[in-house]
Order: sequence, then structure tokens, then C-alpha cells
Amino acid sequence: MTEREQLDEVWETVYYTDELKKTIRDIAPALIEFLIVSLLEQGDIEVGLFHKGKDAGSCIAYDIYNMDKVLEVRYNQDTSFEMYLALEDDEGEMQYFYHALTDKEIKIIPEGLQMLMRKA
Repeated sequence: MTEREQLDEVWETVYYTDELKKTIRDIAPALIEFLIVSLLEQGDIEVGLFHKGKDAGSCIAYDIYNMDKVLEVRYNQDTSFEMYLALEDDEGEMQYFYHALTDKEIKIIPEGLQMLMRKA
């Protein structure tokens, strides 16, 4: 199995469970890598903006047209990166997960893309 196939498998197997909150830290590096590889393969990366209460910043997202499963890497104005994951549960309600990226996870994001996100 190629690395790309492994990353696709990680994304395809992510669905809402009560246990996901406990394992999000473990799968975060693979999800971030999946997002970056997918965007780089597209060749066209859009840096968007987000607002979350008082927080705002820039973001890159995977499959923004599929609203039952959303993956973003966000750069907050407070100079921190986080992974945002939104999944629809069995009752059709959206469940949201946030994971502050570690230095090791931030290194997965290419430097040029980090600079664009900081400037946006």
C-alpha cells in the first residue's frame, strides 16, 4: 500500500464515535498530512478565513463541499495552529473537534504555506 493510499484510508475511516475525542491526538498527524498532500496534489491551494467567537484567522480545508465531514488546519490570530474536524453523528448533528498542533505537527505544513496563512 502506498503512502497516499494509507492517508486516504485514514480519512475514509474517520467517523464520529464517542471515543474519537480520546484518539484525535493520535490520528492528528496523519490527518494533517492527508490534508496537505491532498491540497498539494490539487495544485491549487486556497487560504480562507474563519471566525470562531472572538477568535479569527486563516485556514486551509479539505472538501469544503462535503459538509458532513470537514477537515481544516487553522492559524489563529494568537499565533497558534490548530486542527479542526467536524463530523456528522448518527442523529445528523455536527460534532466539532479541535486539536492544538504540536511543533512536530506544524512541521508537516510546508514553510511557504505557513507564511501565507500567517499573512492572510
